[in-house]
Amino acid sequence: VFDYDKNKNYRICITQSNELFMFDAKGSFVNGFKYKKQDQIITSPKHFRIQNKDLIVFKTKDKFNIINRRGDMRIKLKSEIKFSNDDIYSYKNNLISTSKNNEIIKIDLKGNINKIKEDNSNKIFIVSNDDFIFYLKNNSIKTQKNKIDLEFGKYSNLVLYDNKKNIFISLYNEQSNKLYLFDE
Repeated sequence: VFDYDKNKNYRICITQSNELFMFDAKGSFVNGFKYKKQDQIITSPKHFRIQNKDLIVFKTKDKFNIINRRGDMRIKLKSEIKFSNDDIYSYKNNLISTSKNNEIIKIDLKGNINKIKEDNSNKIFIVSNDDFIFYLKNNSIKTQKNKIDLEFGKYSNLVLYDNKKNIFISLYNEQSNKLYLFDE
């Protein structure tokens, strides 16, 4: 559900295999939204406003899509990357996600791609908001300022909570059945 202008003029974006539909709050198709079918959509569409540009972003099997409110391509990537099916975030006026090679990828509004190399032998998880990015790799959480070493375990469900006053991240250790909550 998107509210582009924060005026309660909601848009509901629904995916079905390789199709993307846009509805208004009453369930009617949005006139003028025409997304051209591509490969199967593998992530939920997200809306970001970066530098006064509305971006609807999602991944298909072979492509990272950045479209506008009408379903047309807004930004074309300048190089090809095999993206993972991990989520997409906004971070410091860029889009950020991960590749299948465990690289953290930043995409700017011109379609330029900046790879941040990581150890390709281990899975990395990220969560982010506009100001902070958190990495979970092996048994460590990293921020711009801190590194927190965790007890040995199998960690999942890295989630960021931002209530405008405080930022928290949570993660779950599947082996010890413990839930961790950290502030920024």
